[in-house]
Amino acid sequence: MSEYFILLDPKNNGKIVKADGRIQYQFIPGEGWVRSGILLEYQIPESPLYDLYKQITEKKALNLIGIKS
Repeated sequence: MSEYFILLDPKNNGKIVKADGRIQYQFIPGEGWVRSGILLEYQIPESPLYDLYKQITEKKALNLIGIKS
């Protein structure tokens, strides 16, 4: 089951990330879900981006990227 996150830092604010276990994807308009490790930067305690994300529902994630659920 996928988990969805929204990034909250100034540079990536509003970007949507999907995680299927250890595999992560970032939604890129015009391309769709592209494999990415961007969320890792937000999960390392030493990172300045640590914890600057929020878990959201699949419905909210799809709504934010313009896909009707």
